[in-house]
Amino acid sequence: MPNAQFAPRGAIALEIDARAWAGVTLFSGPAAVALASSVTYFDDVLALLTGRGSDDERSFSKDMAANGTGPGIWSAGIDEDDRIYVENDAEAFSVLAGAGNAAFGFDTAGQSAVLVSGTTYRATAATDWQRGIITSEQIQLDPASAAAFTCPSYAYQAHTIPILMRLRGNGDADDHYSSTCLEAVDNDANDDPGSGGADRIRWGITADGFVYRARPAGVGAAPTWAATDAAKDFRKALGFTGDEAETAVGGLQVLTASVRPARGLLTPSRPFERVDGRRAWSGDAQQLTGGAAAYATVDGLKGYDVALLLDGPADRIDQARHYLDGFRPYWAPGILATVYQDWGDGRRSLRAIDVDSTTAAYSALNTSQRDGEYGRLRVRVSVDAGPDAAVRYPSRLRRRLPLTMAFTERED
Repeated sequence: MPNAQFAPRGAIALEIDARAWAGVTLFSGPAAVALASSVTYFDDVLALLTGRGSDDERSFSKDMAANGTGPGIWSAGIDEDDRIYVENDAEAFSVLAGAGNAAFGFDTAGQSAVLVSGTTYRATAATDWQRGIITSEQIQLDPASAAAFTCPSYAYQAHTIPILMRLRGNGDADDHYSSTCLEAVDNDANDDPGSGGADRIRWGITADGFVYRARPAGVGAAPTWAATDAAKDFRKALGFTGDEAETAVGGLQVLTASVRPARGLLTPSRPFERVDGRRAWSGDAQQLTGGAAAYATVDGLKGYDVALLLDGPADRIDQARHYLDGFRPYWAPGILATVYQDWGDGRRSLRAIDVDSTTAAYSALNTSQRDGEYGRLRVRVSVDAGPDAAVRYPSRLRRRLPLTMAFTERED
């Protein structure tokens, strides 16, 4: 079974209104970075940062194809069993022994590819791949007739392996921000292929909701935040004070927000207490004389009730303060939202009934684990949700704040 962790940590993220930042110079790193003047809304802050994928040169498969040796075409993906695989369509190869293999599920002692059809050889991971942030983990591939090479070929810090694997601009259901997300415009300005670079700057979010920017040493520069009101609002939305310094991490320079998690994002330190499904009928019905009934159905909506516990000031991080100051001001009944049932694996939730010849049970886009109980739910805040928010602890020891939020599935 994929992902043996029975109760992963979840997250809730609200839609981001980016209209005030459209066309605004946000920072220099060292070249000026601005969002496109056409941007309006993003699904959530992770979509704003990464577009849920990698730039064309730096998806796992594209990096492999660009730097692979020997004959044939190199490619990689996630198979129907949620295992990572590597292929070459011309000759045999091996995955060499290495500690980095474990992150992708390959044997750390190495393993050989097997012939799957014609001249195509495939090496399939034997175990689960790592959930959550992945930092500079690499595998070495050794083709039969050429020198071994490393993939990914550069130092990196990616939000998750599916984001490392998924190519932005591929036309799938999540392909909305391939050229307008922050990672894309930052790379266009500061590691553009036309200038000899390779789109190596990456943005992401830690397990606790703090935004980071990671760049290989020697690529670009530390951000210098712009001083305009709109740029300051953007910086604060990502949780940066503006005084943070980069940290050297294994060939990387990483800048991490320090003041609070990203705006409109909750990342509880414990798994959700529960995610309960529900159905809501909308319409009108009248009992008629004689025992008959007349009814008119307007719609039938599927919904979810998510119960969670947030850390209070007596616990590890005071998430309750962020809930009041950095989440609820941007929350409203009917607003688009995302429920991540597994924050370390943000692929779309897929029900088993929807798996068919054109939609695989697992891919870089979808996961059907436990019949959709681990995937990302695309929802709206219920229109019946109360407009008020109060922080009421169950005891004088303000350690854990219980919350329940109601959502309905969105229309697309």
